Amino acid sequence: PLNITRARFEGNTTVMGAEGSGGGGVYISSADVNLKDSTVIGNTAARGGGGLGSMSAGVINAQNTVFYNNRDSSGSGGAICAQYAADINLTNVTVGGNSAPGIFSCSVSGGNSLTIVNSALWGNGGQELRTRIDDGVPCWSEVSVTHSNVAQASGVYPGTGNLNVDPLFVAPATGDLRPATNSPLLDAGTAA
Repeated sequence: PLNITRARFEGNTTVMGAEGSGGGGVYISSADVNLKDSTVIGNTAARGGGGLGSMSAGVINAQNTVFYNNRDSSGSGGAICAQYAADINLTNVTVGGNSAPGIFSCSVSGGNSLTIVNSALWGNGGQELRTRIDDGVPCWSEVSVTHSNVAQASGVYPGTGNLNVDPLFVAPATGDLRPATNSPLLDAGTAA
C-alpha cells in the first residue's frame, strides 16, 4: 500500500472533463492507501470528493486525520467520495465544515464497507454521511459506526457508543477542530 504520514493537502482543485475529476486534495485509483496524522483542507472537486476521491480503490485507511472545508460541487462527498467497491476505514478522524454530504459512496455494486471508529462528523452542510442513493439503494454493503459523534437532526446514529452532541471544537471557523477542554468528546471513545 501507499503510506502517507504527516502530510497536508491544501487548496487544490480538480475540474470537470478530465478523467479523475474527483479528489481535489487526494485522488486514489486502484490502490490501497494508509493516510495517517494528516490534514486535508480547503480543496475543491467538480465531483467525486473535494478532499479525497477514490476510483476502484482497494482499502483506504485514515487515522488521526482531519478533513476540513473541502467542497464538491456535485454533492458527492465534500470530504470523501469512494467509487466502485472501495473499503474505507476511519479511526480518530474528524470530518467537519465540508460541503454535504461529508462522506459518500457512489458504488452500488456491493462488496464495499465503511467502518468509522472514534471519529467526529460534524458541520458538513447538514448531511454527515450518505449511506443510500436517492432511490433508497444502499451505497455500502456494510456500514459500522462506533464510538463516534455524528451530527443528525435528531437521535443518535446507530452503533455502539455513538453521540450526537456539539463537539465544542476549539475554533471551527478557522479550522481548529481539536476538542476544547470541556468537549463531551474527550474520553468518549474506545481503544482502537
